Amino acid sequence: MMPRTRIATAAVLVMAIASGVWLYLLWPRWYGTEVLLPVTLGVRNGGGDVIASYPDSRLRLDATNTQAVDSKTENAQVDVRSVGVVWDSHNNPVEETSRLRNRIVYLQLKPTDKKSTSGEPLWHAVTISTTLVPDALNLRVEVSDTNPSARIVVNIAGGRLPITKEMAVSPAAAILKVLPSGRHAIVGVITGGQRRYF
Repeated sequence: MMPRTRIATAAVLVMAIASGVWLYLLWPRWYGTEVLLPVTLGVRNGGGDVIASYPDSRLRLDATNTQAVDSKTENAQVDVRSVGVVWDSHNNPVEETSRLRNRIVYLQLKPTDKKSTSGEPLWHAVTISTTLVPDALNLRVEVSDTNPSARIVVNIAGGRLPITKEMAVSPAAAILKVLPSGRHAIVGVITGGQRRYF
């Protein structure tokens, strides 16, 4: 092969691999089960960027060996039941805190009686596990923060959203697409009774 042919072949191969990775990462945007999660839309100071945060991302695990928490500084927490061992109550709480941080876990979601402003049912985290639970809708998330009182914070798709600050009204719901593997992406929000896709 000529050097130009080798370079062109390598460039095509690199582009094909990069395109495959890009499509893999975008796959949840157009495929999967649609889930509506309650979301708080806030405007970041200065830039006017709209930020999404989820009440269902702050969890209180059903652990028995925990340290006391200062109730004055505690945010609202969602009680979840563990499927299998997520927080090992036989270990020291400080060690469990370190072990869980940055770990991948799965939230199992169920629809509730609460409705979005468009009248559709909202979903809610009910259980947590370290592996996929069959016959349940699993949301694959990373533990971003935890403390010895068995309170954890997980990362759900969101962050900065491509909507204007005028659309950041409460109550709101995030429209997520969830794959069977638990991978997910936010594809829109429901604010003021209207669906807004991006």
